[in-house]
Amino acid sequence: MQANAKVTLGGVEYELRPLTMRPAAAFRAQIGERMGTLVDGLGKLERTELDQFDQMAGLVRLVGQAALGSVDQIAEWLFEYSPELASDRERIEAEAYDDEIIAAFVEVLKQLFPFGSLAKSLTGLAGQAISTNSRSVNGGAGRTNYRGRS
Repeated sequence: MQANAKVTLGGVEYELRPLTMRPAAAFRAQIGERMGTLVDGLGKLERTELDQFDQMAGLVRLVGQAALGSVDQIAEWLFEYSPELASDRERIEAEAYDDEIIAAFVEVLKQLFPFGSLAKSLTGLAGQAISTNSRSVNGGAGRTNYRGRS
């Protein structure tokens, strides 16, 4: 079972409970429909390097603030996702800051797309960037010692 996430909105801590499979799939589809043009645009990028989950979260924050055009839409998704947040909507809208909304939405995305835990489970390690330019066992100038090709 996936763990609850704790988020703070307007100085009050809330627990985001993950959705079970069917509601999570419906919620992902709903977000996907609304973000269709944005996702299409991102798909056209030649190369995006996301070496760590934190970098992906940073990209989501950037997309949330710039491409979606409105923190209000993200807040709406939060209220739709969490009955606890929806029940305290008036207070949250009056007292929470935009960056808190974005941070809470990142936690929702981690629950809807739990690939970070999948990668750790499969490899036993967190992803790391690899540099071929550093001196290492690969060779003094950053070249590999692979001798299969000339």
